[in-house]
Amino acid sequence: MGIWGSGVSDSNYFYISVDPGSGSSYDLIAIDIATGANVWGADFADWANGTPALSVDTVFASDYAGYVYAVNKADGTILWSTNLNAGAASGGIMLNNGKLYLSAESVVVSTNETHVGGLFCLSAETGAVIWQNQATNATMDWRGNGPTLNLAQDVVYYTTESDVIAVNASTGATLWKNSFAPITKWRDEKCPIIDAAGNLYVGLDGLTNQADNDVVVSFTPAGAIRWIYDFGMDYAWHGGGYAFSADGTTLYCTRRSGEGATGTGLTALNTADGPLKWELAAVIPAPVVLSERVALLSVSSMAAVLPLLKVFLITALPAR
Repeated sequence: MGIWGSGVSDSNYFYISVDPGSGSSYDLIAIDIATGANVWGADFADWANGTPALSVDTVFASDYAGYVYAVNKADGTILWSTNLNAGAASGGIMLNNGKLYLSAESVVVSTNETHVGGLFCLSAETGAVIWQNQATNATMDWRGNGPTLNLAQDVVYYTTESDVIAVNASTGATLWKNSFAPITKWRDEKCPIIDAAGNLYVGLDGLTNQADNDVVVSFTPAGAIRWIYDFGMDYAWHGGGYAFSADGTTLYCTRRSGEGATGTGLTALNTADGPLKWELAAVIPAPVVLSERVALLSVSSMAAVLPLLKVFLITALPAR
């Protein structure tokens, strides 16, 4: 059993997508928060690894076969499923105002047939596809990254293997697109993150060539580049993700020390103009900010998801 995404919880259960492998037939499981016991499991067409979304009584998830599911939170019954006629929908799902937003890859079915992916908007009630955005060519590898919503401006952001794209959340129309180096390395961690002002931040595998140094780029809501932080090496961008400080002045992101290296660390950047504040060497996954501390969370195994969750707290250091 493998876990590739994050889980979500309500007051009773923790819900997480899994790659069951040979040890289980379930692709989405619910775990009792109080006891850590598995409550139910739902079986999909293929394994799931994106972060689910929750409504009052439903959990929404997607799988590697390109299906989206609505599952009853109480007992794991599948309420509806929708085939996107695309490739893997392996990123997270965003839910807002009765609509689901997620992206899926393209897949070549035969010499003359390609099922084109993109960004999808579905009805949370019925699973019907409301719109599909295909902002780049049909042969592009849509990597299935989870989208990011800007509710104040009615915009949803997502990434392909070489593009950062802004889409009107109501209509699916493309608002802007910025293209960078094509990505051939494992890069399903670069979902955009936005601050209170609507500025966008995303990690990229270089600006022009895939072999360029990895970078973090900040965009204005209109798509103009505000600043670029260069990690100083290729294979620096790590799969943990990002988090803002409580006051929004610092962006924390995980990094590693090059291809094949075991050392990883935490980089703190000034959100106003991008300079480095400090770096910390440690073996860490995704950062989460709790008050004035940075929490770095890791899970040693599926059995330890809840009762043995490891939390490492690092006091935020002052700017240099």
